[in-house]
Amino acid sequence: MAKRAAPAAFLGLRPVKTGLGMLLAAAWLWPVATHAEEHVGGKEKVETEHIFGFTEGTDIGEKGEQEFESTTVGRFGRAGRYTGIANESAYRNVLTDGFRLSFAAFGDYHGIREMPGLADRTGASLSGAASELRWQFSDRTKLPIGFSVSLMPEFRWIDDIAGTRTENYALPVVVALDAAPVPDKFFTAFNFIYDPGIARDGGGWERSLQIEASGAVSYAITPEVFVGAELRYIAWDEQATLSRGLFAGPSLYVKLSKTSAIKVAWSTEIAEDTAHGPALASFERNQAIVLFVKSF
Repeated sequence: MAKRAAPAAFLGLRPVKTGLGMLLAAAWLWPVATHAEEHVGGKEKVETEHIFGFTEGTDIGEKGEQEFESTTVGRFGRAGRYTGIANESAYRNVLTDGFRLSFAAFGDYHGIREMPGLADRTGASLSGAASELRWQFSDRTKLPIGFSVSLMPEFRWIDDIAGTRTENYALPVVVALDAAPVPDKFFTAFNFIYDPGIARDGGGWERSLQIEASGAVSYAITPEVFVGAELRYIAWDEQATLSRGLFAGPSLYVKLSKTSAIKVAWSTEIAEDTAHGPALASFERNQAIVLFVKSF
């Protein structure tokens, strides 16, 4: 199964160094702002959805706006020889002010050799489909903090870790917050993801749960180029082992034009804790994301 975690696993990460704690606080501490982001002289609003790394901002676009989005995530650094690359290609449509509907297809590539617990496999396949309903309840430019919630019912017939046949249903819930401590220049965001699911891999049904919390910052070097950093805390259960990991890394977002942009980010494990067993053979140490978005 691709995603498993238990709620109890979310709280027990080993302490990390003070410097990491300070970075985490900086990433998660969006200000108790006294004013909303202001725009004068017809200056274009900064759309925050993609300017961070794996973390998302709360903006969803204006009513009637449509976009195509391609997101590719690579997973590396497991025991043995493992490469996992997952793509989500999505069509998004802002139907009304504050509500967006999306449809997506998943495709995966697996290169697996000499990994304990996983069969050798090399190949790519169409692996699943999903829809997303996203509501923006608070606009950062009108209130001190932006706030959005999304539901993403999904179905996978290929396991995204092992590359084997499966029947997997999940309903990730994403709560996002963001703010602009320095209007049009410096942005912060926080995401909390609750991802329950149920899957059958040739036997009986098994429930799963993954929990993730992330904080990120992004700074506009120019109106078209943003650099940032983030911390992500992920808890999950795999092969009857509860695992928790803390990941950190940089991000880069570049506006290619008024209607297109690209984002790249890297996230590496800086601390981990595994309960009820040794470290997982399939415990990934590095993740990378490349996103391209085109609006029309």
